[in-house]
Amino acid sequence: MRTYRLYIIDPFNGGIAETRRFAVPDDETAVWISEGFRHSRPMELWNGPTKIQSWSAVGQQGPEDPQEGFLMPNPAPLAH
Repeated sequence: MRTYRLYIIDPFNGGIAETRRFAVPDDETAVWISEGFRHSRPMELWNGPTKIQSWSAVGQQGPEDPQEGFLMPNPAPLAH
């Protein structure tokens, strides 16, 4: 069994808001378990000194988002 740490990151200051520790046989299982903790804040999964995976905040584009770099047009101004 390997011990993993899931860091839930505070999106405002970039610090660690919460840590979850668990022991599982492999990286694939650790990622699957981490997905269950997914919520609006970014997360990082570590095994010892090795980062296994990171997640952006839900609803925020990040490296795993296929539309990364897609720009939305500016909305039209509201008429008064």
